[in-house]
Amino acid sequence: MMLEKERSSGMYRLSSYFMSRMVADLPMGLVLPTIFVCMTYFMAGLRDTAANFLFTLSALLLNVLVSEGLGLAIGAIVMDLKSAATLGHYTYKLLMGSQYSAQDFYPCTTTNVSQFCPVAEYPAIKQVGLDGQPLSVLVMVILLVAYRLVAYVSPRRVGVTK
Repeated sequence: MMLEKERSSGMYRLSSYFMSRMVADLPMGLVLPTIFVCMTYFMAGLRDTAANFLFTLSALLLNVLVSEGLGLAIGAIVMDLKSAATLGHYTYKLLMGSQYSAQDFYPCTTTNVSQFCPVAEYPAIKQVGLDGQPLSVLVMVILLVAYRLVAYVSPRRVGVTK
């Protein structure tokens, strides 16, 4: 309602509103997940190398930005705050890739014999796969831009300036 009123009175351009909203939301959208990952990553017993940590953090922050864009797009199209959707496939693939490679093994037992099995053959990992990390990043970046474009273009139909 506020956006419709301000757009119809011509107080400012939609691009100004949209860019200021994105910039204002950015610190909290990135700081809180970063604090969360810093606190929980090592407590969870994940790989303790800087590269693995940064990969996990980057995948999570990219997911936050893409999900935020999806929320903006849905909110702009539907104008209903109760609408929600989740995007998990590419994020899950990136997060698995931050911890495992196809050459890794995990301890498994078959018929009371301890042995090591390939991580890539673990059912939950095999279903999604460990390959295609660059493609997953590319898709997430495309979605990041696309959702924000939809969120920017959709409100143009609300309260058009006189």
